[in-house]
Amino acid sequence: MSAIEEFNSEDASKFYSKTFNYFLAFQFIGTAGLLVILKPMMKVIVSSSYYVAWKYIPFLLLAVVYSSLSGFLETTYTAAKRTAGIFLTTFVGAISNILLGFIFVPWLGLQGASFTGFLSFAVVMVIVLFLSRNLVWEQVIELFLFFMILVVNRNLFIEIWYSQKKAK
Repeated sequence: MSAIEEFNSEDASKFYSKTFNYFLAFQFIGTAGLLVILKPMMKVIVSSSYYVAWKYIPFLLLAVVYSSLSGFLETTYTAAKRTAGIFLTTFVGAISNILLGFIFVPWLGLQGASFTGFLSFAVVMVIVLFLSRNLVWEQVIELFLFFMILVVNRNLFIEIWYSQKKAK
């Protein structure tokens, strides 16, 4: 089974929704697991001079999650032969990354760069969710999960923000 084979089938919406929900769960359970072991793992796998990098990894992990989820959803563009949507989201993501970089890097330093990457991929994810709703998403992904993701990200940002302020 592939996205292209399933696109025109009667069960396409169920196929995409079920697959996406499994992928979403895998991504967030995996990321949560990595976040739990991040600091101890960094002590073991990097030299002490690089240990401080653990502070920047959470937003980079979330950026990877959003990138992966957006990429998954963009398969509907390919299946529908509407690849202009992929170009649009990539372009908006690149522009938002540049613009947000000018805002957050001077303000938060290196943490601003990782936050900008995360935020840009979140913007892409929102656009992809919006654009793909008309293709096959009759049971559009539970917005509750999406808002939960935003709450988790907000709390993570606050924690990192305070640790950044204490370090100065």
